[in-house]
Amino acid sequence: MGAFSVRITISVNIILFVAPRFLGQGIGRALIGHALKLKGELLLEVYTDNAQAVSFYEDLGFRELSRRTTKGEGLPVENAKMHLVG
Repeated sequence: MGAFSVRITISVNIILFVAPRFLGQGIGRALIGHALKLKGELLLEVYTDNAQAVSFYEDLGFRELSRRTTKGEGLPVENAKMHLVG
């Protein structure tokens, strides 16, 4: 008999929104920190025209991997794929 291994990767998509009145209180940072503890690394996409969100993720240590200029439906929306390892 031969030996083999199987690796199963499960991907979960979440959308992170914090109500405007709660911005700047560390809620988003805490959520990202908790997710990073659970997963060890995070991969996300962010709208590049949302400078506040891009800056937030960069401040947390995310690095840009790539960009795409359209959504799946062909709509002209630029997203950056970003990655963080804990």
